[in-house]
Amino acid sequence: MFDGNRRRLRRNQIRKCRIAVVGNQPQLLEALVDLVSEEPRLDLVGVAHDADEVLELARSRDPHVVLFDLESTGTYPTILNDLTRHDPSIRTVAWSSYDDADALRRSANAGFHRHVSKCSGAESLITVLLEEHADPA
Repeated sequence: MFDGNRRRLRRNQIRKCRIAVVGNQPQLLEALVDLVSEEPRLDLVGVAHDADEVLELARSRDPHVVLFDLESTGTYPTILNDLTRHDPSIRTVAWSSYDDADALRRSANAGFHRHVSKCSGAESLITVLLEEHADPA
């Protein structure tokens, strides 16, 4: 009985994964915000439209994972380097329409921890976000 109560307590104490979303296409951002907001294990801490806003979010809201819409414009290697300097524990996920080997290589070379295709569906994206929070190594 004691072990069951202890396990239940641990499950209830698991922290939600804090997510920041980055992009500049309103419809895609709205879809991501809805997806993250509807998932009870995720906590949307903010939306950024450019590098300055991403860094401000990282400083003020302490996200576990930053999700980037890759079709939005931006200089990702610079942003990712700045995020890493600010907090090396922040995990970054690229969300892209492309899922070929070249796209995966570009994401890895830019410094993203994970790459998720928009074609893979919402559950795959949520799974990756939770995995990055649970096991950042």
